[in-house]
Amino acid sequence: PAPEAPAATAPPPPDAAAADAPSAPPAPAARLLIAHGEPGIRADLAQALTRAGYRTETASAGPEALFKLTQGTYDLLVVNHQLAGMDGLAVVRYARSKIGLSGTPVLVIGSPETPEARRAVISAGAADCLPGAIPDRVLALAQAALHRRREGHPADIATPPVPLDEAARLAALRR
Repeated sequence: PAPEAPAATAPPPPDAAAADAPSAPPAPAARLLIAHGEPGIRADLAQALTRAGYRTETASAGPEALFKLTQGTYDLLVVNHQLAGMDGLAVVRYARSKIGLSGTPVLVIGSPETPEARRAVISAGAADCLPGAIPDRVLALAQAALHRRREGHPADIATPPVPLDEAARLAALRR
């Protein structure tokens, strides 16, 4: 008689193979720099963004923010419009032109609620601006800006809630 063929073994079910595979390490949390002159507001923003899973660092003045930007890499900069030593727009302009912060989204908070102020903020290279520093609104804009960055969109293009036609118009103003 012919020898019997060895019994074929079925491959393990996909779930079993996945269970034995080492799990991928979690993605590192985005690193944010918050520059605001008011200690209470700075702490509130850092706490809200940290609770949401981000790693935060803070600066209390424009020159301190610029120094920190030269010392490390950040995924997002949240800067107050009015800062000691150098206003927020000057920080954004300097960071974009001299430090090479071209791929990092910037949110300017505490900016006046006028179309002219918004144009100035966007023209300076910020992704968006808010009239105040309400942690939930800052968090929502931070999440939108970081999502746009992950999707490969330019860091200096306005994020929602700016209507796309307004964002396109503002981008055209920068050219």
